[in-house]
Amino acid sequence: MVMAQQPVQHWNLGVGPISCHAWNKDRTQLAVSPSNNEIHVFEWSGGQWKRKHVLTEHDLPVTGIDWAPNTNRIVSCSQDKNAFVWTADGANWKPELVLVRINRGATSVKWSPLENKFAVGSAAKLVSVCYYEKENDWWVSKQIKKPIRSTVTCIDWHPNNVLLAVGACDFKTRVFSAYVKEVDEKPAPNPWGTKMPFGAVMAEYSNGGGGWVHAVRFSPSGCRLGWVGHDSSISVVDANDSDKETQFSGSVSPESGGKSPAPRVGSITTIKEWYLPFTSLEWATENSVVAAGHDCCPMLFTFEGTNKLKFVSKLDVPSEQKSGNVSSAFERFKTIDRYAASEAVDVNLKTLHQNTVTQICAHTGSKGSVAKFSTSGIDGLLVLWDLKGLEAKVASIKWREMAGGSGRCCASMLVIMLSALILLGAAEIAIYLFVRLILSSTLCKTYCWLGAGLLTIFFSASVLFLMVGVKKRSGCLVIAHFVVIFLLQATSWTLSEVYEWRLWWNEQIRDELRVVYVQVYVLTTAWQAAGVTIAAVATLMSCLTYGC
Repeated sequence: MVMAQQPVQHWNLGVGPISCHAWNKDRTQLAVSPSNNEIHVFEWSGGQWKRKHVLTEHDLPVTGIDWAPNTNRIVSCSQDKNAFVWTADGANWKPELVLVRINRGATSVKWSPLENKFAVGSAAKLVSVCYYEKENDWWVSKQIKKPIRSTVTCIDWHPNNVLLAVGACDFKTRVFSAYVKEVDEKPAPNPWGTKMPFGAVMAEYSNGGGGWVHAVRFSPSGCRLGWVGHDSSISVVDANDSDKETQFSGSVSPESGGKSPAPRVGSITTIKEWYLPFTSLEWATENSVVAAGHDCCPMLFTFEGTNKLKFVSKLDVPSEQKSGNVSSAFERFKTIDRYAASEAVDVNLKTLHQNTVTQICAHTGSKGSVAKFSTSGIDGLLVLWDLKGLEAKVASIKWREMAGGSGRCCASMLVIMLSALILLGAAEIAIYLFVRLILSSTLCKTYCWLGAGLLTIFFSASVLFLMVGVKKRSGCLVIAHFVVIFLLQATSWTLSEVYEWRLWWNEQIRDELRVVYVQVYVLTTAWQAAGVTIAAVATLMSCLTYGC
């Protein structure tokens, strides 16, 4: 598929709100559901998406679509309690009904990595693991029920084709064994467990909040599991983490019949900050994950180990430009009619998506190195994001964070830092002249040098706080800078005193001390200048990128 090489591409398919979408193997075809009982299959042709098929076997809104890349089969599920496997038959798609055996609507569906089975989550508090039975020429299912206590909202397969992650409205994320002896080989031991009979709970997690789970994903290696909740949280657990206190979670409850609590492998890292709840997530690499939802914007997170899950940046930088001319008579009358306002107002969001993002799908790249990913939304847009092309933008965002973080005025920061630089230089010159030309007392010189040191520390602290912002790691940077400046100033003062008053009788030592003193003084000045320069460059980069 040949498309324009742009960091972000988007299309309005003209089908209305998109609840879910899926790609074929070579990304030349796309299946979407416009929040009804239909599945629209588009094909990329002539530089645009053209609708080729409309699949209408379901009776109620479609809730999940997945396209198997190797067998080229589509599986779909719906609120009508049914699931269909669609097979390409020439110019048409042939549906096969699946014996799901549920009495509530289906909510999600996913092919296994080997495409020999798939899982269907439902509001019946269970997951149906479906596979093809050759003897009866029929898609049959086995069910995982306990200990799920509410609607299953999302599922995802482990790369080993056996383990299945399940998120539900009971605020829990669980890892089950979906081993089907009819189609699977005996699984090898892995960090999640060794014995894996069908339906066994390998792990159970809660982020400690009160939000139902919207999406769950295994990392490319399968050793990490990430999920997002309606309490605006994103969580990651690493199965390789051998934290002893995470062997079990929860307590024995009456509902469990007095049995031991579910196992908990690894330790959980959860962050919950300013953003609205996410509805979907996708691993870009083993250490980075992209999430999107009600903020209408994909966001990048990195996971570097225990308690090191952190937000990196938004991948859709809001535009400061107004979209369209709102001063026209047409816009003015439309605003009066809709919003009872006498003046035209721009009600568009500054993000590309204008409504909730419903799903994220990997588009280009390998499992462990996603180069492009796609998002669909309630606004009817399909957006293709190029992670490689967005690297420069993300770097600019990092510069912006270094220059003071969101909400801080770049112009004010630049003025403050340049003023600090000028005052620092003026203070150094004034103190030098005051000491050398006017004073002769050792005590006065001591006070002057201490004053210079304190002044330097004050301005250095101001520069560093402006540069990195008051964040988690800024304290260590500031303290380290303080220590270096203090040691250099103390050494410079000591050498000066010794040079002037203690060893005046020894010319050779005086000459050696003069050289050392000059070197220390130059090093001190260079260190001060480096701190100010870094801060100024960071601010200038931010101003050039985003404007002051």
